[in-house]
Amino acid sequence: MRLVLVMVAWGSAFAGSKAGVDAVAPQVAAAIRFLGGGLVLLAVLPFTGQAALRPRDVAVTGGLGLVGVFGYNTALFAGLTLAPAADASVLIPTMSPVCTTVVMAIVSRSRLRSRTVVGLVCAVAGAGVFLLGIPDSSTRLLGDLVYVAGAVCWSVYTMCGAPVLRRLPTLTVTTYATVAGGLVLAVSALPVVGDVDWAGLTTGFWLDQAYLVLVPTALAYPLFYQGVQRLGAARAASMMFLVPVFGVTLSVTLLHERITVVQVLGSGLLLAGAWLVQRQTRKGQPKAASAIEVASLAPATTDSQQNTSHEATASGSPVPKAAAADA
Repeated sequence: MRLVLVMVAWGSAFAGSKAGVDAVAPQVAAAIRFLGGGLVLLAVLPFTGQAALRPRDVAVTGGLGLVGVFGYNTALFAGLTLAPAADASVLIPTMSPVCTTVVMAIVSRSRLRSRTVVGLVCAVAGAGVFLLGIPDSSTRLLGDLVYVAGAVCWSVYTMCGAPVLRRLPTLTVTTYATVAGGLVLAVSALPVVGDVDWAGLTTGFWLDQAYLVLVPTALAYPLFYQGVQRLGAARAASMMFLVPVFGVTLSVTLLHERITVVQVLGSGLLLAGAWLVQRQTRKGQPKAASAIEVASLAPATTDSQQNTSHEATASGSPVPKAAAADA
């Protein structure tokens, strides 16, 4: 049940962020959410029992924050000024694992299984149908392409972050990356901060920002990690397919956005394709971790028993072997 609530929170973040960029510049909205969320996570981190990072590791996690927080959210919040939040909630969660699978296959020169190839073809076809189903609006098409660029940023974060997450606690890495990315977002927002009518911002705007900082950012991540530790990475990551469902539902309900019948069909193909890609398995081994779970949602496996015990302390129970294998 907790994981379902996490998916609701993450799905709602698209609609909440869209409401934010309607009031302030996208750089400002992104900086408020992720610098605020990072600082909350940083304040909570000492109580989780996880060790502080060494200076070298701080630099590494900061680099991840540049790609996974600054790069991804620059694209996301810019796209929200051009296209509906519903489009983002469909394209980003589904295209990220697809992009990662393709790039990793090219880099490793590994042969993809037939199921994965079918999934990739299905996902690409779904993306094409989704984009073709856009009503006659050049700005919406541009916004959706920016969302795809954000998915690529998340894929890069996935591949660069996987080896880091094998030796460092996941919540610690995510906290430092969020703070680093939030700081860069804040710097990028400086040129437009003066353009914001701060006195004119409504109570609703600040409640929306407080929700984004606390619920989808500072609260949802620790809850997801607890779910990963209890259920294993593969089972927990499979819940990610609820994000587009909740994201579209909330965007249509709260923001009165429209999604065409053709886009619904494209969304179905995208979800089916991403599901097939994630279902890629190795003979005799647990399900492989998806692009999303490897990057920042899966538990870290470490070379030292100390880090493993810190993960267990944070969740109140030992880390299941399945979770470590899936990561």
